[in-house]
Amino acid sequence: MQNEVNPVIIWAVIGVIVVGLIGFFVWRGHSSAKMETGGSEKAMDQYKRTGTFYQPPAGAPVSGAPGQGAPGSPMGAPGSAPR
Repeated sequence: MQNEVNPVIIWAVIGVIVVGLIGFFVWRGHSSAKMETGGSEKAMDQYKRTGTFYQPPAGAPVSGAPGQGAPGSPMGAPGSAPR
């Protein structure tokens, strides 16, 4: 009695599994893909009004902001001597 499996059968089974997985993910990707065609109008209106896309919350530590210890700011760099 033969205990070996023909390699052609093994490769065929692996091929069927791979093709099935690829088909599943392609089908799943197309069924759940919904193109968003809008949504930036609010951001563009804010940019036209303020000239910035994002304004950090008041008191947020932002590097380079005046008064936060950035070089050239009135406070100067942290640890530097007053001018």
